[in-house]
Amino acid sequence: MARTAFDPSQTDTVSPEKSSRALLRRLAYEAIQDVLISVGLRGLPIKDGESSQKTSQATSEDDSAPFPGWLVHNVPLIRLAPLYDSMLDHGYELELVSESSNIEEEYGNTGAAGGALMLAESLIRAVQLQQPVMVAEFEGINRFALGVSRPAAYNA
Repeated sequence: MARTAFDPSQTDTVSPEKSSRALLRRLAYEAIQDVLISVGLRGLPIKDGESSQKTSQATSEDDSAPFPGWLVHNVPLIRLAPLYDSMLDHGYELELVSESSNIEEEYGNTGAAGGALMLAESLIRAVQLQQPVMVAEFEGINRFALGVSRPAAYNA
């Protein structure tokens, strides 16, 4: 029987920290795909039964799909590793040091206003850059929400 990092019977060989990171990476990959589809930056995945011509067209469209030019988040960079790895898995690279805003670092503990501040920051960056901006709001160890703000005149 093949074992995976998510197999509870394997806890003696996979540390809870690594298992948590792997789970977060998988969830981040799916969340990135879902949010990019939701805002029209990426097409729907092609089903197995569709023609190869449609598949090659969808692949070329996804390869050229733009990715947000900025990331707004609320955690230290080390906590962004699973999200960053998932972005790389999608074929997108963002320089986390120079192309992101950490709300907690810039403004301190914002409490309940953190979400609204992150939204405001993402809207300002989207207008400044004229590119979509991803928002990653983390809560606890394995909970996060992703969103994308984009300028009104932006054509994906």
